[in-house]
Amino acid sequence: MVHIDNSLADIFRLAACDTARGRKDVCRTLTLLLEDPAGCLVPYIHKVIESRTKAYDFWISLAKRPICCEVLAPHLPRLVPILFQKMKCSHVDEMEPKQDENQLLPDDYHNEEQVDVIVNEDRSSATAALDELSYMFHEVLLDVLLLVQTEALLHEEWQTKEAASWPSDVSPRAAWTLVPFLVECLNDDKAQVRFTACWALSRYAY
Repeated sequence: MVHIDNSLADIFRLAACDTARGRKDVCRTLTLLLEDPAGCLVPYIHKVIESRTKAYDFWISLAKRPICCEVLAPHLPRLVPILFQKMKCSHVDEMEPKQDENQLLPDDYHNEEQVDVIVNEDRSSATAALDELSYMFHEVLLDVLLLVQTEALLHEEWQTKEAASWPSDVSPRAAWTLVPFLVECLNDDKAQVRFTACWALSRYAY
């Protein structure tokens, strides 16, 4: 156990550099530890979560394994909000004065050339991780996710509200819960919030 403690400490230090190479190495190492037959990483899942590393591929890999429910279920109330935080946009607001409103729309409105304005790497990766986990946990994960989203849709910070507008789940239950909040977001002062809410409503309309 001492060795795994030391190894995880080294892994988290590597993750702190926040480079693409560093994140890739972290994901690879954590996934290799996950494959250990002795399950050496299982008692340390909470440390992986609390480290807030961008190990999205690790969560996707774990979601595909039979041990996922047993290992991760107790930690969903903590993991889901952390993944949600990674969905918040950080650069759109700075770009707004240089863009017209059409250029801020998601790709469903225009073309793929504009998608990087709204969809950054963290958002797409965190969404992919939540999608994969939802296949394993279904309603259990949705309970947590909807609680996070409904609270965030009432948040004063526009980045938080905009992230909550993103349609992470398009199930009928999610639609019934979130649509009233999204309709309110159509009147938001921030253009990005209005655009994302409008796009989300179009997704739920299907």
